[in-house]
Amino acid sequence: MEPNHGLPATGQARGAVNSYTHHMAPANIRVYPNPAKASVTFEYTLLSREEASLHLFNTMGQLVTEIPLSSHAGHTEWDVSGLAEGIYWYQLWIGGKSGPAGKLAIQH
Repeated sequence: MEPNHGLPATGQARGAVNSYTHHMAPANIRVYPNPAKASVTFEYTLLSREEASLHLFNTMGQLVTEIPLSSHAGHTEWDVSGLAEGIYWYQLWIGGKSGPAGKLAIQH
């Protein structure tokens, strides 16, 4: 007797492959130039209409700035000339929940 693997017998119809629920990311973000010298551009697409902002943190985890995002998609340029050289972390916040994050290097 063959083991039952839960697969239909030969010739029987099979269900759709990958029929599980797939959750999409709440947003996409692109940051350039990286490393940045004087300014950096954050280009974003939000998949919801909830209130959103971009947070920038230093390596100690301290919030350096919070930039409100005003639309579903767009870009915002931010002056980094007043920040010390080094590595920073950015993260999108959408509807009070954390979203995509990444690393930003600043060089003067």
